[in-house]
Amino acid sequence: MELSLFFCPVSVRRPGDAAPLLFDRSLVLLDSSRMPAPLLRICFVASEVAPLAKTGGLADVSSALPRYLHAQGHEVRLFLPFYSSIDTSGLELAPLDSVRDVPMQMGTRRFTFSIVMARLAGSTLPIHLVHCPALYQR
Repeated sequence: MELSLFFCPVSVRRPGDAAPLLFDRSLVLLDSSRMPAPLLRICFVASEVAPLAKTGGLADVSSALPRYLHAQGHEVRLFLPFYSSIDTSGLELAPLDSVRDVPMQMGTRRFTFSIVMARLAGSTLPIHLVHCPALYQR
């Protein structure tokens, strides 16, 4: 058994109180071996993800690692450029209405981009395709 000490604020809320009353910190001893690992919110950005865009080993890792983390319960957001070479025949594409035709400026150049959602094949992991024709439709 692995024990860990944590300092935790103690609060008390009485019926009718608008906010809890905060007291000094209390020392709490917990069996940390029984505590679940905290879930993470992960933003994974890659230039290639297998099987959508692959030129080397990076695509394999960029596909496997987010899938594994997602299967472990972490919230993973995977972003990939929506290259014109991506075969969309097996994908269900859905534009993300809240991120459509967003203006952006890089130096003197101006672009607009949108996000298109899809699912990675054989997984429930959503993938966010960055649709910016000026950059990725060459």
